[in-house]
Amino acid sequence: MTALFLLNSCGLPYDRLDGGNGNKVPKKNFKFSNKKNIDIYSFKKNIEIDFFYEVDEIYESDRNFNFIGNHKIKGNGLIQFYENGCVRTMNKKFMNPDPQKIGGRGIIYSQNGILNCDIFSGGYNNKMYVETYKIKIENNKYYFLQTHNLSGNMCYVYVKGEKVPEEYKKYEAIW
Repeated sequence: MTALFLLNSCGLPYDRLDGGNGNKVPKKNFKFSNKKNIDIYSFKKNIEIDFFYEVDEIYESDRNFNFIGNHKIKGNGLIQFYENGCVRTMNKKFMNPDPQKIGGRGIIYSQNGILNCDIFSGGYNNKMYVETYKIKIENNKYYFLQTHNLSGNMCYVYVKGEKVPEEYKKYEAIW
């Protein structure tokens, strides 16, 4: 079992609706300040960038990934990983190859020798914010534990899905 941990999240008051259809994406000039800390070797060792990773289940969890809710649900989300340590989140129902039109942006980074993931995405109140995840990789499953959620700690379990189409690879992750 490989376990990766990260720090807690903090909200950022950015607004950005883009893509012409009300989809929330970060501002084009948004850059992650911790990008210099990407541990590319550890990142590439644990993640195959040629595949989307799909949400297999979502459940309420304690801070150690243990199921504490009443039920598990299926999700529609997916993550696309980029070679430079960046990530992009999307809903399977609203996909587009261009990250300027659809999807949250994120970064895998190392802090004190530990890999972390921050994802900058839109909320229900039309605000943009950074969600920070505690990550565990076990048996080809990727557990993203979102802490400090109003409804408790939610764990998103990702599994390797379809191969990323060449059309999606034309766009660089420059955040």
